[in-house]
Amino acid sequence: MENLCDRIHPGNQLLKITDIKALSHDTKLYRLVSAKKTKPLAPFRAGQYIGLIVEINGVRTSRPYSLVSSPNQLAYYELGIRKKEDGFVSPYIFKNVKVGDIFEVTEPLGNLYYNPIFHGKDLVYIAG
Repeated sequence: MENLCDRIHPGNQLLKITDIKALSHDTKLYRLVSAKKTKPLAPFRAGQYIGLIVEINGVRTSRPYSLVSSPNQLAYYELGIRKKEDGFVSPYIFKNVKVGDIFEVTEPLGNLYYNPIFHGKDLVYIAG
């Protein structure tokens, strides 16, 4: 039971960048896998996010990024990150992150997902 709990709620995870794809002039898709072969990725639901922890010029900080990969597969996570020109973290990621880099991230978090028991069947979704 303890192993199952650790699998579902691992706390922080170490992930490695395996692919970076430019989607537009200011958006990139980052693919991450577990940096430890014996430690699988935590499962998640569509609508959840992970906190990407970075250290920039001696400042350790975290930014939440939505998981854009399918929750039906757990071989990797994908993050679609848009660069904010006056931002602190996203410009750093765009300029410095490369394939092979390892990041500490939080477990999947957030409650913005569909649950048929609570939400029923008559729903309207609006995105912006």
